[in-house]
Amino acid sequence: MGLPQVNIQFQQLAASAIQRGNRGIICMLLKDTAGLGTYIIQSPTDIPSTISSANQNRIKNALIGNVTTPSKILIRVGNEANWNAGLTWAETVKFDLFVIPEIVAGDLSTVNPWVTTQRQNYKFFRFVSPQNAADKEYIYNFTAANITLKDNTTPTIGDYCARIAGIIAGTPLTQAITYVVLPEVASVESLSNTAAGTRIDNGEVILINDGEKVKIARGVTSLKTLTTSKGAPFQKIKIVEILDLISSDVRKTLEDNWIGDINNSYDNKVILCTVIKGYFESLESQGLLEKGKNFAEIDIKATKTYLTSIGIDISNLTDQQIKEYNTNDKVFLKLTVSPLDAMEDFTLNIYM
Repeated sequence: MGLPQVNIQFQQLAASAIQRGNRGIICMLLKDTAGLGTYIIQSPTDIPSTISSANQNRIKNALIGNVTTPSKILIRVGNEANWNAGLTWAETVKFDLFVIPEIVAGDLSTVNPWVTTQRQNYKFFRFVSPQNAADKEYIYNFTAANITLKDNTTPTIGDYCARIAGIIAGTPLTQAITYVVLPEVASVESLSNTAAGTRIDNGEVILINDGEKVKIARGVTSLKTLTTSKGAPFQKIKIVEILDLISSDVRKTLEDNWIGDINNSYDNKVILCTVIKGYFESLESQGLLEKGKNFAEIDIKATKTYLTSIGIDISNLTDQQIKEYNTNDKVFLKLTVSPLDAMEDFTLNIYM
């Protein structure tokens, strides 16, 4: 009786994908001497008045968002010498974007591995961090310098990471943060086109002034080292946001309605592939995935490896027989997705 419920949940998740993607949840760790504790912030009126004005401004900046405001901001205010207690708390809450405005270079050797471990444990979030050349698709390295706001204040690069996290949380999955205008910024470091291009290629999120306004140059991740499994698409924030949403949706549905509830028969594996494919098709109709390029199927190669490992002679088995073979409690699926990027680079040829 579990299969229809699984299908319904996939449909519901697909229908709400854009809404969830453009109203993300931010987790923010702050240090203070007052107002210690945890808070759920959904509007400026929720900001505790007991914390410092600097911390209040960090939260306010994150709340600005972009097309929409973030769904909510989960705050922990502590006064510990390091971030360990905050990281332990963060493991217990669900969020999409993580930011520590006062993080310094010496903290990265602790926080970066923690982020990696959380993702290995299927907690899919992205870390917006200052001066963090982590070479990871899930760590966004913000490096803009000399930011001056129109109120003549000069936020630190860490302070402004809260604003960047809010922009990402408030940007629809159908859009990129590339060229998002920052109306509150009066000036930023001057960069030539060559220098800006070099820093973007280095995996840095920077700000540029086009002579009229300050805007985000391009929505890139810190990933620089490309592999066969993680190519150029993983260097784009928009793509990673979509892939993380899909990974979270599929895993949540399997955990809620499939694991332990459904017999591991070939027929049920086919049904599972069918409902995942239906979820992909819904994302295609919303403009998140390229139409006709997204599939779910039984992973023949992985199944062969497993059967061989348990002593099964597969030399005379056809691919169909491999698919139908009893794999005990193991399920091997191959999911192929093709996320759609945003228009960013144009070549215009004008003829007379």
